[in-house]
Amino acid sequence: MSKILICVVSLLLLFVSCKKSPEADEAGSLVPFEVGSDMDIKPKFPLESREKWKLIKVDSFHANHKGQFAFDGKPETFWHSPWKRGLLTKHPHEIQIDMGEELEIHGFTYLPRQDKTTNGTIKKYEFYASQELGKWDKAHFTGVFACSKNNLGVQHIDFSSVKCRYIRLIALEEINKKPWTCIAEFNVIVE
Repeated sequence: MSKILICVVSLLLLFVSCKKSPEADEAGSLVPFEVGSDMDIKPKFPLESREKWKLIKVDSFHANHKGQFAFDGKPETFWHSPWKRGLLTKHPHEIQIDMGEELEIHGFTYLPRQDKTTNGTIKKYEFYASQELGKWDKAHFTGVFACSKNNLGVQHIDFSSVKCRYIRLIALEEINKKPWTCIAEFNVIVE
């Protein structure tokens, strides 16, 4: 009983101490935000337009699943590395993108393919950001996506802000331990 009471009190204190974002809509829905050291609320959203984006390279692709599909705004299309025998390439697989301008990014989003299969869904990854084409020092962020057969939704990865024009995502492992990779939609998070 005391554990339940502690949980209830903790939740009430958390609720009382939370601020609603100024960008909340009329219904009161909240938008994503981070609380800075000065307690300012800073909304963070995926970049609205990727019209300036250009594909620099992918390590490989399967016919009709080119790299540009990873950021075309259509979740039903996707970049996919080859899956046919004789064409297979093992991990790592990568995509490099020129965003067309320098941006201050605070993270990125990854959407796996949305056709009810997990083939190619990235598990482990490295994310790079650079102001200079081809200069990929060390990974800005590495991690493991929370994707599973029951969770193929958008993955939001937040990190300390970085100014860059060029981005690179390297897939190190697929959730089924297969040698391929796919991305339905890839985007960066900006303020």
